[in-house]
Amino acid sequence: AEDIEHTRNEMPRLYHGRATAHTLTWCRANRSLRVFAHVVEALAAGRQPDTVALARVGYLMRNIGLDGNGT
Repeated sequence: AEDIEHTRNEMPRLYHGRATAHTLTWCRANRSLRVFAHVVEALAAGRQPDTVALARVGYLMRNIGLDGNGT
């Protein structure tokens, strides 16, 4: 919990702040607004998501940055 709070305080200063010694990386991502909720709801209900919708969008989450400790 302490590491999470520390990270929450440091994320706004991503390139100026430092992570704790136990943090390897910070990875940020965007969720697809078009299909993410559909996939979560389908899987939670025990169903497979609509593969046509998934293929149309092409991703559920997209990496927008990976920062190692000390960058």
